[in-house]
Amino acid sequence: MGLALRDWDPWRDARAEDWRAARLARPRTPPTTPLPPDRAPPPPPLGVAVVDAVPGASRDEPLPRAHAPWLRPTLVERWNAQAQTWEASPTALAILARRSAFSPAGWPDEIDDRRKVPGKLRVTYPAGPPLLDQPMIRVLTARGTLPPRPWQIDGQDVALRPLGPYARPNTAGRYPRGVYPLAVITPLVSPPNQPLTFTLDLRGGQLMGLLLALTGVPS
Repeated sequence: MGLALRDWDPWRDARAEDWRAARLARPRTPPTTPLPPDRAPPPPPLGVAVVDAVPGASRDEPLPRAHAPWLRPTLVERWNAQAQTWEASPTALAILARRSAFSPAGWPDEIDDRRKVPGKLRVTYPAGPPLLDQPMIRVLTARGTLPPRPWQIDGQDVALRPLGPYARPNTAGRYPRGVYPLAVITPLVSPPNQPLTFTLDLRGGQLMGLLLALTGVPS
C-alpha cells in the first residue's frame, strides 16, 4: 500500500467534525455527481488529500463477498416475551448477516444503519474450515450502538470494544452516541470448525451486523 495525492473528495475525505462544523449531513452513499459547494464542507487550502493508493476497486479487503475471515449467521431467533418462546426472524437474519462492518467497503445495501435489531436474540453460526480445530475464546465483529449496560451472552457480560478514530470516551468514561464498529470478546470457548449457537441480550443496544471471527483469543 502506498500514498497518493488526489483531488479532495468531501464524501471520502471530510471528517465527521467537518460536516458538523458546516452544519451539513454527509450523504449515506457516494454521490453520483460532485457535490455543489453549498452541500459540502469547505476543501483544504490546496484542495487535495493524501489517500491510500491501492490498485483496483476500493474495498476494505481484497476479497469477494462470499469469502471472508468471518462467519455469517445462518439463523437468528428473537425472544417473544408474551408467548415465552423463540421465533425465527428472517428480517433480523438479513440485517445481522450483512458482511461489511464499516463504510469504506462501499456496499450501500450492507451499511444502511436505518435497519436495526434490538432485544434478546439466539444466533446460530455454521462450522468453519475443518483445520481450525483448536479451542479459543470466540470473538465477534459487530456494528451497533452502545447500550447502557454490557451485552450478555448466555447470561454472562461481554467486553465491547468500540473501534475507529472517534471511539474515545469523555471525562465521564462514556462514548458519544452513535453507531460504532465493535470488537466483541465473548465468554464462549470453542474451535472454529464447530457450529455455534448462543443467546445474546443487547440490553438496550441495537445491532446492524454481527459476524463471528475465524480467529480468537487463545483459551
